[in-house]
Amino acid sequence: MLNRTKIEWADFTYNAVTGCLHACPFCYGQRLADRYYGGDFKPKFHPERLNDPKKLKTLLNNIFVGSMTDLFGDFIPEEWILKTLDSCKYFHQNFFFLTKNPKR
Repeated sequence: MLNRTKIEWADFTYNAVTGCLHACPFCYGQRLADRYYGGDFKPKFHPERLNDPKKLKTLLNNIFVGSMTDLFGDFIPEEWILKTLDSCKYFHQNFFFLTKNPKR
């Protein structure tokens, strides 16, 4: 899912993977899951979203990948990571990733 954002450094968010198991006390994603999905914030892969960056009409947008997950968390299967990264390499955009697990 590709959404416009009010984040200062990002134009859009892109979430082919959602959910997290870090259980951070101030997690934005968990709060949304609590509010709209009965608290279900287990990691999920959404392959139907892999081509979402192609929908952008302009080039070089700043896209925050994984705003609703930690894409590089130990609990995310490597296959999901590789498919998400692979989807990013085909589109002329600026992709940004945040993680609590940089060793991965």
